[in-house]
Amino acid sequence: MWFITREFEDAHAECARLTEHGVDARPLPCVVTSVKPWPWAAADEDTWTIFTSRRAVESWLASSHPALGKVAALAPVTSNLLREHHVRIELEGTEGVVELARVLANEQGPHLRYPTSNAGIESAEQTEALSYLTRFNVDRRIAYELTTPPALANAQLPADFGLAFFSPSAVKSYLSVQKNAPREVVCFGTSTASTWNSQRPASWPIAVVTRDVHATLLEEKTP
Repeated sequence: MWFITREFEDAHAECARLTEHGVDARPLPCVVTSVKPWPWAAADEDTWTIFTSRRAVESWLASSHPALGKVAALAPVTSNLLREHHVRIELEGTEGVVELARVLANEQGPHLRYPTSNAGIESAEQTEALSYLTRFNVDRRIAYELTTPPALANAQLPADFGLAFFSPSAVKSYLSVQKNAPREVVCFGTSTASTWNSQRPASWPIAVVTRDVHATLLEEKTP
């Protein structure tokens, strides 16, 4: 049995797709997101805005769509959502915010706006990313908040199960309240896997890293 740790709506859709292909998958939401008002006015043309989460895009979409200046974004989910709303992507990254920051470090512009979450503000990944962006005046502000669902601590898990994580925040939430060790863990992206591998109990499994959780779980079938 695989537990999909995304928010319930996303996890439910993913489980339905997997079940159609013979995978026993069930939702286990490990984060709840609250989108906040977009924290800036319109950007100048030479200002960069970096999007590393679709939730940050949702904050912008819930506003009056002020100008973003030049846009850098993570692919595919975040960048595709921006394109659906006719936003031009100047730079695109596929391996996480640190890789995107390394590329962005070669660009010109005095200011960089970074919409993030309460968890992101404190994350080691964003701290590392900022180390590559010292040429910019970086302005990070909270565009969405992440919390741990109250039900997660009391979730009854079977003796043999796997976990699929899609974000470092979900990993941290699970480890903060759950003591049940999975048999196998699959993580989307290197930053999510790194968070799991560095914070898990020593006896718990090392994560399998993937860029396509659906395909990986279809190969694994059962943990």
